[in-house]
Amino acid sequence: MPGINFKINRTNNKNFFDSLSNTKVLYEGRNWELSLTSNYKYYPITIFENNFFYILLEGFIYSRTNEDLKKLMFTYSKEIFSENFNKNNDNTFENEDGEFVLFIYNKSLDKIFIQNDMLGRLPIYYSLTKKEIILSRNISFIKENSEVLFDKYLLANYLFLGYPLKDETLFQNVKRLYPNSIIYIDLKSFLFQKIERGNGTNFEQKEKTQFSIESLADELVVSARNRDLKGYKNIISLSGGLDSRLVGAAMSKANLDFEATTLSDPWKVDARVGNSEVEIAKELADIWVIKHNTISSGPAQFKEVIDLKELKWGLNHFGLAYLLKYLESVKNNFNTKINFFTGDGGDKVIKYQLASNNLKTTDDVVEYIKKFHRRFSLEQISKLLDIKTKELYANLWELVNSYPERNANYKFVHFILNERSRNWLFEGEDRNRHFFWSNSPFFSYPFFKSSMSIDDTNKINNKLYIDLNRVLSSDVNNVLYANTSKNVNSFSTKIFYLLKNNFNKLPNDYRERIKKILKRDVSHTNSYNYLLNYVKEGNKKGLYSGFVNAKELNKLTNIEPDQLKMLFTITSIISSDDFSHFKNNADLRDFEFIFN
Repeated sequence: MPGINFKINRTNNKNFFDSLSNTKVLYEGRNWELSLTSNYKYYPITIFENNFFYILLEGFIYSRTNEDLKKLMFTYSKEIFSENFNKNNDNTFENEDGEFVLFIYNKSLDKIFIQNDMLGRLPIYYSLTKKEIILSRNISFIKENSEVLFDKYLLANYLFLGYPLKDETLFQNVKRLYPNSIIYIDLKSFLFQKIERGNGTNFEQKEKTQFSIESLADELVVSARNRDLKGYKNIISLSGGLDSRLVGAAMSKANLDFEATTLSDPWKVDARVGNSEVEIAKELADIWVIKHNTISSGPAQFKEVIDLKELKWGLNHFGLAYLLKYLESVKNNFNTKINFFTGDGGDKVIKYQLASNNLKTTDDVVEYIKKFHRRFSLEQISKLLDIKTKELYANLWELVNSYPERNANYKFVHFILNERSRNWLFEGEDRNRHFFWSNSPFFSYPFFKSSMSIDDTNKINNKLYIDLNRVLSSDVNNVLYANTSKNVNSFSTKIFYLLKNNFNKLPNDYRERIKKILKRDVSHTNSYNYLLNYVKEGNKKGLYSGFVNAKELNKLTNIEPDQLKMLFTITSIISSDDFSHFKNNADLRDFEFIFN
């Protein structure tokens, strides 16, 4: 992954530094070093320096001009090291639109300050030992420079939900920095101080003033315009769904110069007949009078799986490896500085998020998550990992109960926006940045706050999508919606969401049974069977010993594709699998990892 790496050793010896490929040193001290990893030249870092401070900003504060940013950085650098600085409640960046990690070195005090943005849009990880402090945007850097440890309960949580919770990763001694957190490091005393401030969002609090769709639309346009980076080519990843078309509408309204690209994936088992995603995207592009590009990249092979493993270490499961081919194809297709717009997060920020059932207590929320959002059941996890899952349940309960909302329904919303968005969605977006800069206007913090503060009735049955598009680009509401092959205003689409909302009230087990009836069974496809057997072969060789119950794993037969993705991912990481079996076997060299 591209991004900064920082390491300090308690000794004065710097021979301990191990760097990744495509890494260059930016600044070095007596026993510490700051470096940047990136496989493309224009990865965004901005450096300011004078006699007192060395300042590095990774990413962007979109709402500031270059001159304004420079003034802010030097002023802020003075404030953060003063006695009057309010470490716990400073709101300098609360009204800024940015996705960034800020690194400041105070030369005279020999101290370092690190901060991320209000939503924690750029994942950054850290590891602490008695001898060293490592902080990096890249887990691979931490693994190269420190011994990382697995933990059964972290693996269990991953199998349960498909992503870690709170500040966790799959490794016991590698943590992820919370949003809007600050870190002070005293280079003389080796003191590490971390203050997790969060963004203070309480999703139960709604604006009392009358909601204005025009004002919210204007904020989305400002967000899109802020992201129009000088010297970059704007590309939107456009599908037949609702999220990316709303971003495109905002970009068009903001008069941005941009093109669209759509993944054509007829190889996928559930690809829509006639590949309607591409046709719908073309029609949307015609409305905005922009060029449309179709990308046919094909399914993932072992190279993409290896790359994804090294990039994200399980925080993207391997079922998403095919997207690396798509992103590589986009990069090669345009062969320039790309600013990649996506609709990521629309299903969190624009869509109705309240649970299908009325939740009254923390117990209700946890049970709801357990029924509707789990990947493996707690019973399956208990057998597979040979652990008691009471602790897993209790930790989830404590987490949900700690949220500031009093109403249990909004504690669930907090879970979706804080845990799933940050630990699943943001990690997926970050994968894109291995190829080029990627952003989503939905996560402008000012827009995010505004959208989450309106009454939820404005979001039922996609109402907010429809209303925003009506203001920004009304014709897009007449374009077919890929999920129903009807436009979003149609009776068919409304019935679809009525049925879907009731379907979502069913427990996960029942929903999976219905999906099996309605969807093509993939449990007998070549790739499914081979991968399940591949996992079991590793089990027989004892590669997962100490973590997975060999007998229980061997019993697995007809598990869900989503479960296979999770299982294949964690077993490959536990066993340090380099997939040489695929590399060295001529019959498997072109093996296609098709999970769906």
